[in-house]
Amino acid sequence: MISNNTLIIEISGVFGAGYHPSLLDSISSHLRLKYRRIDNTTNKEKKIVTRYYVDNTNLTKNNLLKRDRLTSLIVKNQNNSITNEEWIELISLMNWAEKLFHDQLNEYRQLIDIVFRRGGRLQDYVLFHKTRWKENDFERIKPKLQFFLKADLEIIEALYKDKYINNIITNNQEVYKQTPELAFEEQEDWLSKVKDLTGLKYIQRKHVDRNKYAIQIVEEIIPAMNVFDFKTTKNITIEKKVFLSHSHADKKIVNKLKIDLEDNGIKTWYDERDMNIGDIVNEKITEGINQSDCFLIVISPNSIKSDWVKYELNEAYHVYITEKKRILPVLIGDLSEKDIPQKLKKHLYSDLRNNDNYDQSIKKLCSSITAIS
Repeated sequence: MISNNTLIIEISGVFGAGYHPSLLDSISSHLRLKYRRIDNTTNKEKKIVTRYYVDNTNLTKNNLLKRDRLTSLIVKNQNNSITNEEWIELISLMNWAEKLFHDQLNEYRQLIDIVFRRGGRLQDYVLFHKTRWKENDFERIKPKLQFFLKADLEIIEALYKDKYINNIITNNQEVYKQTPELAFEEQEDWLSKVKDLTGLKYIQRKHVDRNKYAIQIVEEIIPAMNVFDFKTTKNITIEKKVFLSHSHADKKIVNKLKIDLEDNGIKTWYDERDMNIGDIVNEKITEGINQSDCFLIVISPNSIKSDWVKYELNEAYHVYITEKKRILPVLIGDLSEKDIPQKLKKHLYSDLRNNDNYDQSIKKLCSSITAIS
């Protein structure tokens, strides 16, 4: 959940230039793993609870037709061809989008310290060309900080050569600019529109690599957070890292598990974030397992049927035998104990099937991971 003290930080930028997929995830993960918050009352260190939210992604998940209608009305407004009735409809859809933002954040039982958002008022300022922005600035959560991510042409050209970025751009020709020069042009257009937005800060991209870029962004954001009496210090504890083996059909539950682990200072190897298009899958899996302190396998009705999960488990057992790394089974979903794969039955498992005991089970799981020598 959020409170008046939650820092809403809006981040925007042109895709293929300052911004690209999974960036907010990397920023959020890096901040909560590498830093601790200093409590203003007790002066003690405490973990930072962070979340990230991408408006367009969540609108697509909730209602693709409404998302598409919203997009078409924004385009009409940009072309000055929107009618009064359509404008009223547009505002109604924007209210719907904002309610989704509120509702998702308030699903979390923990109080959230920081939310990184792509969208919100900053994105609207660009999309509405400032002309009717104030009319559209309805009951929104006002961000405490707003950042625009920009890159010079040389960095953008390097990004367009990245297989992962290039594949997304090529497969979405109607959405993304197809050359570095066009992406740079769009960035300059956006910059001209936001230049007089009060309080907006800029971050010049220095790295092509996403993780290095995320670290750069966090290091530039932290001084700005101090203005709101949000004091931080580097986390000097030794981090443990776990390989998360799971079925993509369980993505919603596994993503929550990933966040809960990272909230407790445990790094995760997570395929959606740590693998790029063009990677050789089995090599990256083996590399991820070898670089992790333990292997966490999420056992569900979906994962026991997954060939990739079976492959990962076999790889993990090879490492388990040769290097004595821990294997941690975690049960989720409608799964009976007789369905647990035979080779895993000898391992004590963490049971996340019962939501009533979830918090206690997570606490015990995290304690087991951090205790690994």
